[in-house]
Amino acid sequence: FYSCRGIKILIDYFVNRGHEKIKVYLSSFRRNQPNINCPILNPELLDDLAKRGFLNYVPSFNSKNYGLTAYVAPVIADEAIKNNAIIVSNDNYTNLIKENPNKWKEFIENRLN
Repeated sequence: FYSCRGIKILIDYFVNRGHEKIKVYLSSFRRNQPNINCPILNPELLDDLAKRGFLNYVPSFNSKNYGLTAYVAPVIADEAIKNNAIIVSNDNYTNLIKENPNKWKEFIENRLN
């Protein structure tokens, strides 16, 4: 299952510590297309987070290897660089280093948690 509550807990964690600019990037298929193999729990939480300006949806596409997915790494990393921010993710972003080491290596090694 996919837990929307986990996203809310993460946002609350940073809000409670005084952070004001918090952005979550989520593939639009999490909102639009529930998956029988990965049901979405508490989707109403996503609507609330989006209304409050914390949640941004990115376009999804069908991948031959992965099914419905989104490639959000460059969007997230560009936003983090632009806003002098950190990234909290379970993705290690090594694909970006492979694509363009001069642009991404230092950023990913120093601001990815």
